[in-house]
Amino acid sequence: MKNDKTTTQKATAKTITLPALAMRDIVIFPKMLLHFDVGREKSSNALRAAADSDRKIFLVTQKDTTVVNPEVDDMYTIGVIAEIRQLLRTPDGNVRVLAEGVSKAKLVGVTETDPYLLAEVSIIKETKRKNPPETEALMRILREAFKAYATYMPKMQNDFYEAVLSEPDLGRLIDAITFNVYLKAPAKQRVLECTSLKKTAEILATELQTELNYLKTQLDIESVLNESFDHERKQLFLKEQLQIIQNQLNGDNGKTPPQDANGNPIAGDAEMNKKISELPISDESKGVLYKQSEKISLLSPGHPDYYTVKSYLDEIIDFPWGVCEQKNITVKQAEKILNSEHYGLKKVKERLLEYIAVNILRENKVAYAAQTAADKVYNKTLHIEDLDEIEDMATKASNAAINKITPSKSNIICLVGPPGVGKTSIGKSAATALGRSFARISLGGVHDEAEIRGHRKTYIGSMPGSIVKAIERAGCVNPVILLDEIDKLSSDYKGDPASALLEALDPEQNKEFRDHYFEIPIDLSKVIFITTANNAGNIPEPLYDRMEIIELGSYTREEKYKIASKFLFPKQLEENCVSLSYKPDVLRDIIEHYTREAGVRRLEQQIAKLCRKVAKDTAELPQPEWSKHKPKITLATLPNYLGSRKFKADEIPDRNEVGTVNGLAWTSAGGTLLPLEVLILEGSGKTEVTGNLGEVMTESAKIAMSVARNLAHEFNIAPDFYTKKDIHIHAPEGAIPKDGPSAGVALTTCLISALSGIPIKRDIAMTGEITLRGKVLQIGGLREKSAAAYKAGVTTVIIPESNLPDLEEVDDEVKEHLRFVPAKTISDVLSVALIRDKAIIEPSEPIPVVC
Repeated sequence: MKNDKTTTQKATAKTITLPALAMRDIVIFPKMLLHFDVGREKSSNALRAAADSDRKIFLVTQKDTTVVNPEVDDMYTIGVIAEIRQLLRTPDGNVRVLAEGVSKAKLVGVTETDPYLLAEVSIIKETKRKNPPETEALMRILREAFKAYATYMPKMQNDFYEAVLSEPDLGRLIDAITFNVYLKAPAKQRVLECTSLKKTAEILATELQTELNYLKTQLDIESVLNESFDHERKQLFLKEQLQIIQNQLNGDNGKTPPQDANGNPIAGDAEMNKKISELPISDESKGVLYKQSEKISLLSPGHPDYYTVKSYLDEIIDFPWGVCEQKNITVKQAEKILNSEHYGLKKVKERLLEYIAVNILRENKVAYAAQTAADKVYNKTLHIEDLDEIEDMATKASNAAINKITPSKSNIICLVGPPGVGKTSIGKSAATALGRSFARISLGGVHDEAEIRGHRKTYIGSMPGSIVKAIERAGCVNPVILLDEIDKLSSDYKGDPASALLEALDPEQNKEFRDHYFEIPIDLSKVIFITTANNAGNIPEPLYDRMEIIELGSYTREEKYKIASKFLFPKQLEENCVSLSYKPDVLRDIIEHYTREAGVRRLEQQIAKLCRKVAKDTAELPQPEWSKHKPKITLATLPNYLGSRKFKADEIPDRNEVGTVNGLAWTSAGGTLLPLEVLILEGSGKTEVTGNLGEVMTESAKIAMSVARNLAHEFNIAPDFYTKKDIHIHAPEGAIPKDGPSAGVALTTCLISALSGIPIKRDIAMTGEITLRGKVLQIGGLREKSAAAYKAGVTTVIIPESNLPDLEEVDDEVKEHLRFVPAKTISDVLSVALIRDKAIIEPSEPIPVVC
């Protein structure tokens, strides 16, 4: 701390009584922040007493640190009144104190000694004092002494060093050195008691020189010890070399010592070398490890590098090199496992079953090739009597035949879909179906490359990356590893983790993946990587290019019902230890009116809430009635458990209306009905678009206006309507943002209806992008949109003709109740959607109807 003024001290006649604390080997100064620990009971009591009053306490240094209960004669006369800033209780029972010195004070006497010291002190008033004539000389002496001291303190911060040397005031220079340089307590006490700047500077310079002499002597002693340590290390090395020579001469009691690829004996730790020699890795990799083993044999356990190298070797030896886990599971068995744990997800299941089928065929092909090659050797070597030689030749022939077969290079599967649709859980099921171990790596928020590839072993606390750790957790080199939330990766000055994943996820490169910690190649070609993402657009392009994307759409109402009835309800009943009964309409009501999501996560939460309410009601009954309590949940009683309905279901209009159409939209929570309205007003040709529409949807409205103007004569619409009428286009529920081009057909139909006065059928819905020429273009999310239309009571859905192949993905139940009408142009749409006695516009060609 720095004093603002150079002062002298003068004791005042007025005394005050404060709790006192005798400190061992610690001296505090005014305006100095100090941390120290307190263990004595009296000292702890004094701190509590001060904390309960004005937080002031008298801190004074005791002369003899061995005195347990110091009295007045055992303490110095001059101390400091300090303010307690913070008290913390440490795990060992002591109290850690943060105090700030306020003012010097003189100990007059001690009035009480139990339960703590209560001291009577007089405050030493500090008055401004002048610098002595020798100020410049004294400051030069102090700076030189401090420079010499700093050369023996390499950890001293450079900012502090520069600040001390540039301090222009003698008093502040003394404070800076005294507060931050190690001096013995008696020396600091003399500085505290001194009232003269000159005398204080002389004392400080003398003490600095004394401390400097101590440091020089200490370094001389350490140098001698280091020389002795080097000598001992040399002796240890020579003994190790002698042991190696003896092992070669004596054959190590019949055991051959580890040898390198050229047959030369290897120096190093014998036990460690034996473990390295047994690893199923290349000779080049073993050479790297043998060098580390040799290094550890030259170090004593007290050397700082000893445990760094030993931990590195232990980590590599414990890695499951060559350990493969594979169960003989047929395609039928795998399909049964997947279906028992997940409903739907046909694309993912089909892809996993394809992988299993290829694996089965490949293993059969490898076994046949190896057996055929071995049989040929046996047939050609009937004249050789040495069976070991024949067996060796057969093994080499089998391995050569296997190596000719192209190794499997499975693509990396990326599951893309909204939250809660089962991306992570299907990864676990995939591991079960494949008969392999499973490990998960969460990539959300990862922004350091070292998280993926590990830290180099030279750093303190270094460790392998997450991929190596996942393989170690799995215990084999062919696990299923799920890279969760790959679209949430970020990068900063520490590197780009997405780039670090490129090598691991590239089938052409991952056979020799190098972790920074291991420094030797690791074969990842046997690992099945499955990644997940919510938004494929956020995946870096190089990573996206290496993965096979499988889209997981939102669940339909029927899928949610089946998932809840088969999986979620039984699971929650088991977890909450309750029994209940319900009708199908109750579960459908929970799905429609208490959740709105793409997956089933919120649905499970609502079911869990219902079960917990039942559990509470059960627990309130007498215990003998618990097993009999099985409430029947109905639509009437459901609000008692879950509260009032949270969401309103989509509904079509009650009657056919002019200027109102049912559009269809896709959201992250699934499909939804998108009603659109157009109102024609007398005006001057203004067009207003409202309803929180995005840029693309606003452009669709402009295109719809142009198409309507082009078709005006065919519907008896005034050709100059756009100059004499104001048109207001609105999408209800304005708080919800809406965007996308698929509302173009609906906007055009709604405009022509409003301008011509022709009503639109109430039970019809439509989706499709429109062009200026009136063509209807393909859209996405047909499965979800059609499910929303079915749920809202729509009977006919107009879709782009190019979307007909997508009807294969639509649920069978939805296709049974909906009539799908493909449209190639806007004329096809208008001929079906508008109600008129006589067709004003004919479709471009006969319209097929798909049921």
